[in-house]
Amino acid sequence: MSDTTPRSVLVTGGGRGIGRAIALRFAEAGARVFVNFFVNREAAEKTAHDVEVRGGVPHLLQADLKEPAEIKRLVAEIKTCAGQLDVVVSNAASGVLRDGLDLSPKQWDWVMATNTRALLTLAQEASRIMSSGGRIIALSSLGSRRVIPGYAAIGVSKAASSRRRASPSTPSRPGRWRRTSGKRCPTARPRSRRFARARRAEPW
Repeated sequence: MSDTTPRSVLVTGGGRGIGRAIALRFAEAGARVFVNFFVNREAAEKTAHDVEVRGGVPHLLQADLKEPAEIKRLVAEIKTCAGQLDVVVSNAASGVLRDGLDLSPKQWDWVMATNTRALLTLAQEASRIMSSGGRIIALSSLGSRRVIPGYAAIGVSKAASSRRRASPSTPSRPGRWRRTSGKRCPTARPRSRRFARARRAEPW
């Protein structure tokens, strides 16, 4: 890729919150930004508009990342449009705020499929079209290292994703991409007494 060629960046869950902020930052650098969303098209369209205003080239991609076939379709669309990917930001996440003993199997599977398996599948598919020196960035959570009430499934899913990034068995293509991790707080709200008790053992 020449110095004048804009980078192609995928931000999952890029329609709002942290994902939106990341998308807009890449836009300021003139990147072609693929904004992935699942349900909230209105928010994603607003982000896409702001990406263009800030100098980027926006593309909207709807996909349910807990479905491997959806991830494959998403990456195929990016390949058709841009030919390659330079940066993947795995930001999309879902969760159920319940203690471990109150979780149903369906809720557990939902969280693991969205937060853990999706990262693995996305890395496998995206690595096939990553440019030399490309990067996959996965956002994690304080809940991956701390015990937070009601955060049982989400915390485990984030811890598993963090371990996947560190594991030498993670699929890799030497010279094509690097694994990098980011961390975010479990909530955008100020730290509350609930999270101040994060180090206390969860009752399960």
